[in-house]
Amino acid sequence: MPIVLLNAATTRTYHLTVATVVRKVRQLIQDVDLPYRTTDSELIDWLNDAITTLVALVPQQFTKIGQHVCVASFRQTLANDRAHSLVPLADLTTLTTFAPGWQNAVPGAIKNWLRPVGEPLSFYCSPPSTDGQVLTVMLVEQPVPLTLVTDVIPVPETYEPALVSYVTSLAQSKD
Repeated sequence: MPIVLLNAATTRTYHLTVATVVRKVRQLIQDVDLPYRTTDSELIDWLNDAITTLVALVPQQFTKIGQHVCVASFRQTLANDRAHSLVPLADLTTLTTFAPGWQNAVPGAIKNWLRPVGEPLSFYCSPPSTDGQVLTVMLVEQPVPLTLVTDVIPVPETYEPALVSYVTSLAQSKD
């Protein structure tokens, strides 16, 4: 059964299964006869590692719309690994030039936001937020780990060769 992920921008349907990747990896590492040298569990763990790598390399593939509840401050901290606010993005130089002291402005509805350099889990908002203000954000979310060979992998089929290669390389390094 395919996985369907709903996103504000698109609907994604996936059909690639763990069994397909495991079968192809077993062929490549010549591990097709029982008892297997490499367990399904090991292959699935490596497949989960490959998906974690994809999240880092292609984060836009793993987005969803979510909510961020603000604290009373210009500085906000995200719970997710990465997120993008859906309010307009500003840059620090422009904001400081045209609105000096913006960090101390009267709190209100957020009109702009920006990322502090080197702080992927934080963002600044202008004007400062009131406590409990809810922002709609686009989140990058790590998929639920795969556990069974019948699981559907939450990526397009075009990633199949990369997943097979990744898992194959780890399986060969075990031998």
